[in-house]
Amino acid sequence: MNSWNGLVKKEFYQSRVWMVSVLALVILVNFVSYGFAVRYDHALISFFSAFFTLLFLGLYLGIFLAVSLSAEFKQRQLWLYNPQPVTKLIGAKFVVGLVANIVTLIVAGAFTLFAAAQSLNQYTDLSANDTVASLVKGAFWLELGVMFSGISFAVLILLVMSVHQFIKQYAGKVSGFITTVLVIASMIAWTYIQSSSIYRTIVGWGTITFAAPTELEQIHQSITVDGTITVGRIVFYVVSLSVFYFLSCWILEKKVEV
Repeated sequence: MNSWNGLVKKEFYQSRVWMVSVLALVILVNFVSYGFAVRYDHALISFFSAFFTLLFLGLYLGIFLAVSLSAEFKQRQLWLYNPQPVTKLIGAKFVVGLVANIVTLIVAGAFTLFAAAQSLNQYTDLSANDTVASLVKGAFWLELGVMFSGISFAVLILLVMSVHQFIKQYAGKVSGFITTVLVIASMIAWTYIQSSSIYRTIVGWGTITFAAPTELEQIHQSITVDGTITVGRIVFYVVSLSVFYFLSCWILEKKVEV
């Protein structure tokens, strides 16, 4: 437990400036957009800015992990100065990055809720007071979706970086090109898999309907709400991401030489 706490504290100490900077940037963007919304009396400016900022945070954990691992690879501290298993080292990065991501998502979600309430008051006959419960539920599901997307993106980044480090041992300078080709080929293969009947059968069972804020559809015609998801899809992605995570750790620990 002490070694784990030490890894988490080390990661937090090394990344605190980056995390605070991103949080400050999110706050700044929302304040600036709100200022423009007030100036031009157009609440949608604030709403769309807050909404897309929230969606952009789906990249947070992946970028955080990429930056942190790149620093480890350059300094070779990942293996030389940490006698801990790679699963613990990367797990500490995930925990710190995920907590920071959640905090930033909560802040961004608060701005999005406020902007949505302003837009409802300005563009519809609905009262924000009457729809606050629906908006809060919708924001919760949206942030949950963004967080899950962020975790998925981070695991895929980890897999790509571990494969690249492995290829780099044998291919040298052309390892980047080979990795890029493999990523593109994997994306094409994934597109074909998603269109297959087998995939649809695997992920299509157990439909769940959740509380989506349908009131937002009245703000602007471009806003559409889909309040359904399947248990099969959740199980499929959780299992796949778990396999990718441990495979990446195994590659870094067993197959990559310092």
